[in-house]
Amino acid sequence: MVDAAAPVAAAQGRSSGALLEAGRSATLATTDRVVHDVRWLIELGSRRPEMLAIIDGLLAEMTVVPVAVLTPMLAESALVLRDWVASRSGSIKDAHVLALALR
Repeated sequence: MVDAAAPVAAAQGRSSGALLEAGRSATLATTDRVVHDVRWLIELGSRRPEMLAIIDGLLAEMTVVPVAVLTPMLAESALVLRDWVASRSGSIKDAHVLALALR
């Protein structure tokens, strides 16, 4: 499961090798919301629209699952994320990524 941080870091030249290597040995999957977030982060957040081609190439190697498919699992995933010790913030904004993992 890939969240927004991995493709953004790879497009910026950090850990691109690790992401590509992972893709050789496993199926990389993400959600359509992550795709939207990544494009926003690159185009508007970092104001580097020239990197969109790199992002599109990375995302083309992934299976993109619509968040709508994951709706039945979002509430449970949000609850798990909220209480997850490693999170510490109580944020549930990435529940769709965890729901994809549970799928």
